[in-house]
Amino acid sequence: MTMIRKTITLPQGLDDWIKSRIVKGDYSSDSEYIRDLLRRDRETAESELFHILDEADAPRR
Repeated sequence: MTMIRKTITLPQGLDDWIKSRIVKGDYSSDSEYIRDLLRRDRETAESELFHILDEADAPRR
């Protein structure tokens, strides 16, 4: 898999939050944390789309 480098700018509070998650041992790096957030967001969006499609396919009463 090809990896693409991105540069983001965060306010101090969000950077502190990420660092606290790393210190806690939940993530090993800033990048791991951001990748996990993106994966979860994609899964949520896909789940919502499947739910909408299922409702559209549901028989009408």
